[in-house]
Amino acid sequence: MRPDMSKVIVERPRFRRPKPAGSHYPRGHLKGIFERELEDAPTKLGISFPHKQKWLNENLAPLRRWLQAQVGRPWWSVKSELRSVIDARSATQLHILEHVKDYVVENPFMIDGVPHRMRWTSLLPIVGYAGLPLWVAPKSGLLRAPPVKEPARIRFGKPIRFGPRLELRKVDGVWRTVELAPIPTDKQEREETFDVLLGAKLDPILFDPYKPKYRGLFGRDNAYAVLVREPGRRELAAIAAAAKKRPKRVRTR
Repeated sequence: MRPDMSKVIVERPRFRRPKPAGSHYPRGHLKGIFERELEDAPTKLGISFPHKQKWLNENLAPLRRWLQAQVGRPWWSVKSELRSVIDARSATQLHILEHVKDYVVENPFMIDGVPHRMRWTSLLPIVGYAGLPLWVAPKSGLLRAPPVKEPARIRFGKPIRFGPRLELRKVDGVWRTVELAPIPTDKQEREETFDVLLGAKLDPILFDPYKPKYRGLFGRDNAYAVLVREPGRRELAAIAAAAKKRPKRVRTR
């Protein structure tokens, strides 16, 4: 581990509001709060005013990458190398050691050869996301990486319109009836809107209904799903009628 790892993780410039162009953490000299001449600066100033734009600032990405690079080494050796650089007597550096507990499970419970960890009041298997959290093998003491669990992907078929607020759609190969509701026009209400078919909120970054991704996935940009249920008799008849209208594929040799 590099000897200045504590400075890389903690001692960065204070966070500032970004301008139209530029980084949140500029490498150059940060401008002062008063961009004026010293002769025009106030002679007295409240102690709380200069600290209103300060936030907790830490960059844990180098620590995560370093821990992932130590997979296969004895944990006691990794921990001793970490403690040789991080001083627990410093409050900011002690905070780094507390984050190590989030990334490494030192005392896992082995059940049928599968490592588990205690989460609240239950034992859960250690399943990693992007290679974390790591775990220490009880017998060998080596640092191990958990198997990465791929997120489940739901496949949606093309919808069949069935009324102004209903549509029929295949979800993972099974026909379902989806009840729709208009998307709120207010931005804050739209961010709190939950789409039960998608299983997530209409996040403006990922699932903005006015973006082509959402429109291409669901075929609509002015409604969201409020209920998903099994189709009834009339809806099953509409599915059968739509299947008859579709042209059959002819295989050519």
